[in-house]
Amino acid sequence: MAVDTREIVVAEGPGGEAPEPPRPTRRKLPPVPILVGVAAGFLGGGVGSLLAWIFFDASFWEGVLWGAVAATGTAVGAATATAVLLWYVRRGAPGVGLVKGLTVTLKHLLSPSITQEYPEERPLLPPRSRGVIALKEANCTVCWKCSRECPDWCIYIEAHKETHEPASGGRARSAKVLDRFAIDYALCMYCGICVEVCPFDALFWTPEFEYAEYDIREMIHERERLEEWTFTALPPPELELGAEPPEEAVVAAPGSEGQAAQVQAPPAPAAAPKPAPPSAEPREGAVAPAGPGARGERVEVEPDPEVFDRVLAEQLAQGKDRRVADGQALRAAKLAARKKAQGG
Repeated sequence: MAVDTREIVVAEGPGGEAPEPPRPTRRKLPPVPILVGVAAGFLGGGVGSLLAWIFFDASFWEGVLWGAVAATGTAVGAATATAVLLWYVRRGAPGVGLVKGLTVTLKHLLSPSITQEYPEERPLLPPRSRGVIALKEANCTVCWKCSRECPDWCIYIEAHKETHEPASGGRARSAKVLDRFAIDYALCMYCGICVEVCPFDALFWTPEFEYAEYDIREMIHERERLEEWTFTALPPPELELGAEPPEEAVVAAPGSEGQAAQVQAPPAPAAAPKPAPPSAEPREGAVAPAGPGARGERVEVEPDPEVFDRVLAEQLAQGKDRRVADGQALRAAKLAARKKAQGG
């Protein structure tokens, strides 16, 4: 039998749209009070029969009769109590929230505990955790960008300028020398702006967080202590799957050496005129170069091996991490060697 679909009219809903197709009906379960009553009836009947057989020396059929009576009473009582309780809960009567809260408490009380027992169990923090800010003094150019951008003004920088006369003559050059770099962690809100604005990566995060003090004045970390945090910094994590590689890696990709050389090749500098030979007499107004003991000059020395071994053994005996112990020992060995080189 052929049906002409053009004559079929689809009923529209109240909003002018086609109604949803009927959903398959699910088989409804019996009400909760009935289920509870049946379960309680079976339990009560069994207990009643056992009590009749054990304590009253009843026959088999007498025990069954007592069990049936007990099952009927238990089922009716349990079903009635469940229905009243459900009505009480659905109505939102006083005390329902308290009962629910105590139920959640009891549930968690009986579940196994997964609490991490700190400090015996140290947390495994990711490398980018904002624990404490470390300072790499060799990269700092005293540009004051971090202190200017800090919203809490918790970075204190002090520096001075030194003028040095070039060895081959010419114009004297001035350089900034860092005298103080301190961060007040009692004011810091760990926003990370100083780390982001630093143009030479002198500031970076480390996941260390155990630097609480009883005195708030001890929360000011000077540059010596900020440099110690660099030994606890973790290497940067690998790129995530699908992340774009950095520009340096793209430029240095295999097969593009010629193009990279053409792009990065700087123009040949023009021939500079020969400098005039320096005169024996110093010019008027010239500033003499800083001597070996000038303020702010750092003398590069080799670490003292005896001090390194001694401090490393002490740090490991105190239970510190190997990475932190190596950093503390290296710093102490360099300070001792620099003191000996200065004649102290």
